Amino acid sequence: MRAFRSVLLLSLLLSVAASAQAVAIKAGLHDAINPFQPGSLATAHLHVDSNKTNSNPTLPVEGLDLYFPSSAGSYDVVVFLGGLAGDVPVSMYSDMLRRVAAHGVIVVGVSTYQLPLADMLATKMLLVIGWVHQNMNQLMINSTTYAGVQADFSRGIVLSGHSAGGKIVTRFLEVQCSLVRALVLVNPVDGEDPWGILPGFVIHPPYPVNFTLPLLVLGEGLGPVVAQPGFPACAPAGRNFPRFYNGARPCKWMINATDFGHADLLDAVYVEFVQATKLCASNMNASLAQFSTYRQFIAGTIVSMTRGAIDSQCDAYNYIQSQSQFPAGINTLVDSDLTCSSYARNFGVACPAGVCNEL
Repeated sequence: MRAFRSVLLLSLLLSVAASAQAVAIKAGLHDAINPFQPGSLATAHLHVDSNKTNSNPTLPVEGLDLYFPSSAGSYDVVVFLGGLAGDVPVSMYSDMLRRVAAHGVIVVGVSTYQLPLADMLATKMLLVIGWVHQNMNQLMINSTTYAGVQADFSRGIVLSGHSAGGKIVTRFLEVQCSLVRALVLVNPVDGEDPWGILPGFVIHPPYPVNFTLPLLVLGEGLGPVVAQPGFPACAPAGRNFPRFYNGARPCKWMINATDFGHADLLDAVYVEFVQATKLCASNMNASLAQFSTYRQFIAGTIVSMTRGAIDSQCDAYNYIQSQSQFPAGINTLVDSDLTCSSYARNFGVACPAGVCNEL
């Protein structure tokens, strides 16, 4: 904990730098297409390896994967941590993350390949965000091909995590959240081990977390289902997405895609592997097109939160508030608590400001 707190000074420095940078970087660009439809922008990918970063060998994690619009512009930023607290390579989410980028967002995917100890990895996330803020735009310039692509940090970032990655980013926000404007938890799971025996929970019912910001919790109906006898479910009941939603403060939304499984947002080849090995329960009846729609749905919700929280587009929140906006074939159960917003109480539409406050 002492080591964790010792790096908080870095976050303060980043906040000051972000304010200064606002005058140098124009507002983030994005397309105006329905986020549940494919975006209009061509995308590119860069991998940053900690062992091969000649321009800055101090990358604090094993690797970053950047998915971004390939055309010149200044774009909003989403930082994404994969499952198993970052042990699942970000490349396994490439289709979904490219769909986010196609709407005018730079996605920074983080791979850690370390033991999923919440405090240690939360410290890593602080260092990662600092490294990205300080080095990413120069990294793009050094690439030559994408020198005109720049990240707009002036209004903060959106933070997201899948499975145990959701636990880590939640822990990060419990200690400091000054740069983060919204949080999207994708099928989050709490605890240090699949059986919930070891300590290490970040949500402690009935006590809520100590921060507020616009929050979207995405769940899946098949997560608590055991795929193979003798093995735990990938998202056991009591430790999966409702735990995070119930432990959060408003404004918050929860969307449960009832027909899909914990790993069904991965690229198609990895979903096939999960199904063949029975690693996690999966939608065995879904077609390739339906899985593609599901990945676009997940991407669209991240885009909506980015537009709402960072770009202050109130209409963007409608895409996560109204089931009528969801793609056909995605069956959902939804819940929300919008009592944080006077706009929601007075007009029926939530438009929470993209601000994270520690309580």
